Amino acid sequence: MKNTLSTNSLNSLLYSWNDFKSAIKVASDASMEELSTKEKFPIFVHGLKGSLPSFFIEQYINTKKADAMNEARYKGSAPLNQDDIFLFVSSQKDADAYESDILTVTEGHVEVYQLPWWQTVPYRPAAKGSAIFGMRAGVLS
Repeated sequence: MKNTLSTNSLNSLLYSWNDFKSAIKVASDASMEELSTKEKFPIFVHGLKGSLPSFFIEQYINTKKADAMNEARYKGSAPLNQDDIFLFVSSQKDADAYESDILTVTEGHVEVYQLPWWQTVPYRPAAKGSAIFGMRAGVLS
């Protein structure tokens, strides 16, 4: 089933929301080159419910792209680079939902990778030669 969610109208409404806009500004400013690594990361964003984190990530990506393009245009020095975004969730169900939401709001213009869970009971070792090691290494490489 194809998703027919219109993200353009939602994005314009969200970006007119001052708290949302200022949070995007703070997050994108925190990843500026002038700041030390300690001041930049990590950025903790919490309190967003439902699909709002996906819209936040999309707006963050768009803001970073616009900033990089403006810097390249006016300073003539900055190549366009991409940032990796790590999203930590508490369950596989949440990971699947966020992946679907992010791919929907970004219209598939981003790559999403899920680091698989260990598939073992906590504090129990995984079997030697288990496929999970290869699956996890494949995502990290």
